[in-house]
Amino acid sequence: MSGPADLLPHLRGRVLIATHATPDGDAAGSAFGLAALVRALGGAPTCVFPRLPRVFDYLRPGHDVVERAPADAAFDAVFVVDCGSASQVADGPESLPAAPVLAVIDHHRTREPFGALEWVDAGASATGVLVGELAQAAGVVFDAALARPLWCAILTDTGSFHYSSTDGRTLRLGAALLDGGADPWEATQSIYESHEPERQRLLGLCLGTLDLRHGGKVAALHITREMAAAAGASMELSSGFINYARSIAGVEIAFLARQDEEIEDLWRVAFRSRGTHPVDSLAARFDGGGHRNAAGCRITGQLSEVVERVFAAAAGLVADAGLVEDLP
Repeated sequence: MSGPADLLPHLRGRVLIATHATPDGDAAGSAFGLAALVRALGGAPTCVFPRLPRVFDYLRPGHDVVERAPADAAFDAVFVVDCGSASQVADGPESLPAAPVLAVIDHHRTREPFGALEWVDAGASATGVLVGELAQAAGVVFDAALARPLWCAILTDTGSFHYSSTDGRTLRLGAALLDGGADPWEATQSIYESHEPERQRLLGLCLGTLDLRHGGKVAALHITREMAAAAGASMELSSGFINYARSIAGVEIAFLARQDEEIEDLWRVAFRSRGTHPVDSLAARFDGGGHRNAAGCRITGQLSEVVERVFAAAAGLVADAGLVEDLP
């Protein structure tokens, strides 16, 4: 396993930075934070985001951002952040240009190694924590360019510091980021309090699909293309909807099935747990992965079939914990 000392020498040239296909705050914040670090070390970073949610646009200024990796450009290193396997890389691993080094920085517990250099620490509350520690190892003083995206990373992946992953390590880094120029209100307003009316309409339709089973321990929501069209919303606006299902009293596991915007019978399924059940193991049953309390996968089939398959798998998980007696 690699560490900061192995990665730092590769951050001083032309560096391409990529992440997974559906970037969240940790993916976006870690990528932009790493780009700021590369620039501070005298390198030239380029970030690849085929699709970046609008709520993270406030982090874009000052960065070279492209939708596809330039086919004719030469890079000294390619870094992939917050990504558990090559198959999850945005546009697929084949989209990454050839470079002398492929390095990975990640904190997922369930993963498939794919980098020549890999710094993976499942004990870190966010990949952004590792990027912050990489900057500290390099002796770089946090400024606003580095602190703002890393604050986004740890804020979102700790559930605004609500999750049990929020530890002293996280808060010590958070204090350093605040001292360096992170603005908590800027991040909160941009990420959580700038929603479009279309998102709220889609939320209303989504909540109407709520399905509680197994003694109220497992909750499901779903979103179809038709629902998104009726709300005038894109699917990416559904970020965070799953937390409404998990917030119901008695629910231990929640999942949301979201229809792919291009492939009709493909569903992107997100899982959340209150902490009792490892939903990364649940996602792994469908070739997915993630964290103990937050994970995801893709399942092909009709909506009813997908929902039944996930409910059945979740039933086995809660039954193992002795929470449900009469399972179907």
